[in-house]
Amino acid sequence: MASWFWYAVVAAVLYGAHQIFTRLASERIGDGLGGFVVEASAALSILLYLAFLWLSGRWSQKFSSAGFNYSLLTGICVGAGTIAFFLLFQKGGPLSAVPAILAGGAAIMAIAGIFSRSAVVATTARHHPRHRWIVLAAQVKHFVAVSASAVLIFSANDFAGPRFCRSCNTRIIRAAFSLSASCRP
Repeated sequence: MASWFWYAVVAAVLYGAHQIFTRLASERIGDGLGGFVVEASAALSILLYLAFLWLSGRWSQKFSSAGFNYSLLTGICVGAGTIAFFLLFQKGGPLSAVPAILAGGAAIMAIAGIFSRSAVVATTARHHPRHRWIVLAAQVKHFVAVSASAVLIFSANDFAGPRFCRSCNTRIIRAAFSLSASCRP
């Protein structure tokens, strides 16, 4: 098992809980104020983590201006995304739409992966010209699998739900997850 596996499990559980709590909060607080509370409490929890590292003598936090700038852009995206989720839920969007939205984000990451690996493809092409197409094909396959999974999950949860029985929806969702899992980026 990979060393990062349990971190991925914890992150998935916490982000799932994050969306559930955002849905519950959206009925009781405004989008801007709710988003601020979410992000301020997130900043506080990270500050507590940093204090723990400092006080326990395990501080090993590196810093660069590029890392700072990318982190700043990430924060802007998270803040705007949090507000968008509050608005989505306040307008009556179902919690079941979240997996499809997150899968859309995964599709965007897959596209970014195709373009960010262009240097890898170019280096591989210099040494083994036939291999560049294999690398590019793997990235395209990953994008298609993630996109198809997003469409299947979204249709099963929101569009197909009223028209199909529960077992049909379950089969659609299983097909989406097996399609996504079969893809190795």
